[in-house]
Amino acid sequence: MIYGSKRCREIFCKPQNAALRKRKPIEAAVIRHSLSVFPFCRRDIVGILKQLLKERVFESIHQARSVFPELFSTPAVPQKASQTSMFPPTRQDISVMEEHKAWLQELLTTGQYSDIELKVKNEKYTAHRLIVCYWSPVIRQSCVFNAVKFAHGQSKPNEPGNATMKASFDFGDADPQAVDCMVQFFYKRDYQAIPSICSDKEGEDESSATGTTIPECSLLVLHSKVFTLAHIYDVAGLRKIVVDKFHKLAQLEWRSKCLVEAAREAYNATPPNIPEMREAIVKVLAEHRKLWDEDYIKELLVELSQLTLDILTYMNKTRPHNFWG
Repeated sequence: MIYGSKRCREIFCKPQNAALRKRKPIEAAVIRHSLSVFPFCRRDIVGILKQLLKERVFESIHQARSVFPELFSTPAVPQKASQTSMFPPTRQDISVMEEHKAWLQELLTTGQYSDIELKVKNEKYTAHRLIVCYWSPVIRQSCVFNAVKFAHGQSKPNEPGNATMKASFDFGDADPQAVDCMVQFFYKRDYQAIPSICSDKEGEDESSATGTTIPECSLLVLHSKVFTLAHIYDVAGLRKIVVDKFHKLAQLEWRSKCLVEAAREAYNATPPNIPEMREAIVKVLAEHRKLWDEDYIKELLVELSQLTLDILTYMNKTRPHNFWG
């Protein structure tokens, strides 16, 4: 990521460089400071910097946070008049950002300038390495590895498309709907999920099977699967968004049996050192202890002993003097 480079921020946060807008002066600054950001070539670096400078992300933390909210762990603190940037956001700035989002959406929809094909079972996405590899170091490393193999004549490239040679990445047996959510995130920094059939409370199975009603609670399972993909492919920004979506839905659907499937996914497919989804599930079960009387929850707690331990640990920390109150 270009903005994520400390060296890049040091150079272009300087007022004289933050004010640059044209390609040649930007390229001159890159050359003068010998700036390089793996895996981008100089032309790509200059092109990305031109867009970032146009969006004024180097002029204030406030503006950078508005463009890249996933890079900042703490919420923005409202600024007083004396603390605002010397370049306050304008309607034109907002228009540029909306235009940028629309452009990314168009790239995903049309596949224009695509140079990588993402595959999952029968689904294919004509995507862009510059975008996908920025979000996922794992996919980026795969592209680098395959490029080295091609350079040594050990592999053949895909057929050319849009005047460029395409790379390819296969997600294997991953859930296609979860992959679709992650691809949406690459281009939108968000995703919209569609509920699918999930074995849930009595009376809902039959209606789901007929297609008349698909329970919203099935998204609990999907969010958990998306979180697993975010872990596998090291898409840190996506993990936070997934957990937020899961938590909001779980506030409404905590009685759902889909919660059991989501818990199994979290505890069987992600490690303890990536705890965000596990913690979200623990919080739901700890705050709704009437669920413990249900047979399907009893079976889950016996099956996943680590989940049971995590719930007890959570309750002991939050209510040590009234553990069973």
